[in-house]
Amino acid sequence: MEKRKLTRSEYIKIKKRRQQKRKILRAGVYTVYYGFWTILIALIFYFSYSFITSKFKKDSTSIGSKNKDIVMYNYDSYDTDNTVVASTTNDASNKNTSVSPNVTDNKPRKQDFVDDGKLIVCIDAGHGGKDIGCNSKKRNEKNDTLKIALEVQKYLKSKKVKVILTRSNDYFISLQKRVDICSEKKCDYFISIHRNCGNGSGYETWTSSDANEESKYLANSIHSGLVDIGISKDRGVKSGSQKSSKEDYFVLRNTTTPACLLELGFLNNYNDNKYFDSNKKKYSKAIGDAIIDTYNQYHEKK
Repeated sequence: MEKRKLTRSEYIKIKKRRQQKRKILRAGVYTVYYGFWTILIALIFYFSYSFITSKFKKDSTSIGSKNKDIVMYNYDSYDTDNTVVASTTNDASNKNTSVSPNVTDNKPRKQDFVDDGKLIVCIDAGHGGKDIGCNSKKRNEKNDTLKIALEVQKYLKSKKVKVILTRSNDYFISLQKRVDICSEKKCDYFISIHRNCGNGSGYETWTSSDANEESKYLANSIHSGLVDIGISKDRGVKSGSQKSSKEDYFVLRNTTTPACLLELGFLNNYNDNKYFDSNKKKYSKAIGDAIIDTYNQYHEKK
């Protein structure tokens, strides 16, 4: 059977349909091709920008302040979280930057140790609940401090050491309550865990301005252990607070047991976060070992 020859009009219609299909196919290929490269380039720019800003960003983001330093005090005039952000700079626009002249909580208290042969350690995860502490993008200090506190608890329990946590979850607790927990449970040591924020980098450890020798030994042992594992910068062991060498952090001033406060890197510093995230278990072990070592140095086991 012979094929019927197409008329000119039929041939033109078929040709147009083929050309239309080619155009649609070509448009689809171009869309996929250029869409892929557009998305890839956008992702490269996004991650590059995120890396650069997280590493070199100079403005800290913290509760109620964009100042460099953070100091935690307790003031009876405040009915919020008993935490005040103070700064070495005078900022009249921030009501929380001035220090109350009626502070009576900064008087020295004798540091005691219940030497009953049983080591009980109070681990204080800084901030919590409505008090997020320092924050950078979606990262909050209260979460990082709790992670380390739980890791330290886990390690010390494996060494048969009793651990008291001031908080074991994400809830608010006042500074005075943290101190009270340590006292009520007759803890031998108090370790407060924090992270810094501002223009700097590195790790630092704090004691009260009148810390006894045992507190100093504890702080130096913990700090040395962290340095040995690896940190971006050694900011040293210091006394007092970021505001003044004679004005202490509330929890250090008001605990009656040897105590220290750890600032485990700057939350808005890329390198510090990298060290923190990759060494949580190692840091926790170093903290635990330093606590046990201090106990063994100063107290005979019964």
